[in-house]
Amino acid sequence: MVAETLSESQRLLPLPIWRTCTDAYRHLWQYRWTFFWHLFTWAILMWIARIPAQLLTVVAGFAGLAVTISGRDITDYAIDLTVSILCLLTGGGLMFLSCGRAIMFGRMPRIGDAVRPFRMGSFWRYLMLYWLIVNLVPTVAVQGLRTYFAFEGIGTWWLNYYGFLAAYWAWAVAAAPTIVLALPIAAFEPHARPMRDGWTRLRGNRLRLAALGVAVALPIVAAELIFEYGTDLLFDPLSAANWSLFGQYVLNQVLTGLLRGMLSFLLILVMGTSVLFAYGHLSPRFEHVARVFD
Repeated sequence: MVAETLSESQRLLPLPIWRTCTDAYRHLWQYRWTFFWHLFTWAILMWIARIPAQLLTVVAGFAGLAVTISGRDITDYAIDLTVSILCLLTGGGLMFLSCGRAIMFGRMPRIGDAVRPFRMGSFWRYLMLYWLIVNLVPTVAVQGLRTYFAFEGIGTWWLNYYGFLAAYWAWAVAAAPTIVLALPIAAFEPHARPMRDGWTRLRGNRLRLAALGVAVALPIVAAELIFEYGTDLLFDPLSAANWSLFGQYVLNQVLTGLLRGMLSFLLILVMGTSVLFAYGHLSPRFEHVARVFD
């Protein structure tokens, strides 16, 4: 009876989209310098990790292990994508746990949390499962089709690029809300069944959680678009002004290697923080149990 009452009360609880969005951004702003160093640390680590990846590309070419599609070598792209994914998963997961521990345990996040190897329940297993379903499936499909279409000359660039980008995000927006609540459940509820419990708690709130994800991501996605197009606008005048190649290289590495990486991790951090606050709204607490017994 108690379990049924709790389940019913949670099912009828609507997720407040605007309040959860503002709570997430308020929390990140409150500890902005700590999270800045989290982002900076992992952007640096990802940038450094690409150096041996580039060497591996050269070695693979000499060893005849190059990956080709339609006769074209994509080894560099494949290795760089693998390194980026590993860094985003590890860094994003650690920042999620750092932020979650701060919210759930009522303490300040620590700069060292960015590289501290947390082992919390079955979180890492469910993070891999989440990535496989939400990210890997559409990424492989979209990138594979984009590469094939580009090599075969099918369609136009803008249609291939924006069409596939829209397809990727449509899949992510539809799939993520159905399983993302399993991540905080796996981290903070050791005796729970994350996938099943997350699905149950989201009844009536799946569209709200999807809308929340879109709302919190929009400012960061807009910043990424401005960055991508602004970078080209910045480098064209520098090239015309006969800047030294070394100066252009250094500036390009700072912009593409660090700022782009920080924006990628920031998107993960913002969306992860919103999920943690949504988890707080949709999960039973001790005061709910007290009300049932009263």
